[in-house]
Amino acid sequence: MTSKQRKSCIDTCVKTRNDTAHSLDHAPLDRQSAIRMVQATNQVEAVLLMSLLKYLGCTDDDLQASAARDPLTWQSIQSVFHSS
Repeated sequence: MTSKQRKSCIDTCVKTRNDTAHSLDHAPLDRQSAIRMVQATNQVEAVLLMSLLKYLGCTDDDLQASAARDPLTWQSIQSVFHSS
């Protein structure tokens, strides 16, 4: 993958993840269950996305550059890896 292709792939994957992750209606049994379900789903999605991008050859520098270009889009993804 060229640098330009990698940049495009990262941007497309992250945009698609955000568009699909936040478009579905959830029907949990109670509010606490809903919160836990959304948090767990977001964590799994972030890990899978990062694994895919790494598998495709994206470096940490590529990912940091993409996050710097669009911090709002990357905010929820990065929060998974910065939480305690």
